[in-house]
Amino acid sequence: MRIDKTRKIGFCQGVRRAYDMVRENRKFFKPPVYILGDLVHNTYVIQEVKNWGIKRVGDLSETGYEGTMIITAHGVSPDIIEKIKTKGLEVVDATCPRVTFVIQKAVELFNQDRILLVFGNKEHKEVKAINGAIENKGFVFAELKEIFQNFSQADLRRKKFGLISQTTRNIDKFKSISEILKKKIRDLEIQDTICPATYERQKEISMKAAQYDLVLVIGSEISQNTKELFKIGKGLNSNVYLIDNERELKDEWFLGGIDSILICAGASMPDAVINRVFEQIKKKLK
Repeated sequence: MRIDKTRKIGFCQGVRRAYDMVRENRKFFKPPVYILGDLVHNTYVIQEVKNWGIKRVGDLSETGYEGTMIITAHGVSPDIIEKIKTKGLEVVDATCPRVTFVIQKAVELFNQDRILLVFGNKEHKEVKAINGAIENKGFVFAELKEIFQNFSQADLRRKKFGLISQTTRNIDKFKSISEILKKKIRDLEIQDTICPATYERQKEISMKAAQYDLVLVIGSEISQNTKELFKIGKGLNSNVYLIDNERELKDEWFLGGIDSILICAGASMPDAVINRVFEQIKKKLK
């Protein structure tokens, strides 16, 4: 029996930076300490932050006029930062540097009087931060057809456009969309803003998923990058499962000629959970 982990697994640099920033400095933050949403999209980290005594809030109406507000790894728009400061709260900015980079690129394209096309989930916090930085004037889409449904051929020929992506979207789909839009839009500036960590993980599972009898993707269903890994793997191997912890492992997955297992994980999954899954698999195979 062969059990392998992917080379890139667990916390990416942006998640690690946000997690360490809060964990190592939380005792020095001016109380009460709030966090605007979830630090990262992982159920275990969310619970850990709660256990540290940090209160999760959905907006500024839920806070007092003193204390500290933590900005999550997904970022917020600049106007929200100003509103937090105006209310009297100190700001701890745990925004992933890659998200900050995307926001900067969005602003650059917007300032060139381009219509900004954002490949992503309009309800995702990162996308809201990106769009908020450009006065919520970007066009957010998940499928290419949405562009053709909302812009006429004349628009595509005459107007200037920019194209960026949420950092955790499918890299192959973004490339395909880019190639098609190059042929349809006369003046199009494309910025590949998908995170390198996302690309590396997607590339690895796309190369390896078909080589194993069983593939386990560890991560929370609220995590966009985890869902993308699962979708890629499932497209190559029917025996792919998404789990959040070792308790979700099912005995029947390990029956009937399973000789090789690949374990991969989303970019916000703690090493401790990954290791527990690994050890539980070994127990099941004894």
